[in-house]
Formats: sequence, C-alpha cells, structure tokens
Amino acid sequence: MDCSRNKSGKMRYKAQPIKLSRPTVPIAADAVIIHKGKIVLIKRMIKPYKEYFTIPGGFVIPGQTTRETCIKEAKEETGCKNN
Repeated sequence: MDCSRNKSGKMRYKAQPIKLSRPTVPIAADAVIIHKGKIVLIKRMIKPYKEYFTIPGGFVIPGQTTRETCIKEAKEETGCKNN
C-alpha cells in the first residue's frame, strides 16, 4: 500500500490491486465507533461518493478476519489507536 500526506498533514492511502487465484465474493467490514456519545464519521476522499460522510471500513483481504479489517481500517482512516 502506498501512502503520502495531503496538504493538511493527514495520511492518504492508495490501495494496490489484489490478485486472486480464484473468483471470490468481496466482503466489506465497517467499524461503528462511538466517541463521547457520538458516531465517528469520515469524509470519503475518492469516488464513488467523494466528499460524502461514512463510517470507516473496507474490503476484507484473504487471510484477514472481519475484526482485523475493522481495526485496521479504523486506524488508517481515523488515526484511532484503541482497539
């Protein structure tokens, strides 16, 4: 995964394509994070729905659990350090 910082200093990630040995069904995992009684949202940086708000999440990669994906995506997209 390539990453860089945008003008505001936040990390931006560019995902690399995953080559699969056989057809699979994509599975997404999203994290609902509640902080001080409010749901944490992120603003999408890429299409589709660029500039829209959503909960952090992403696709599960082979060998990773949905829980691991939620934790990884939450850390990447929000900067949260707690599990």
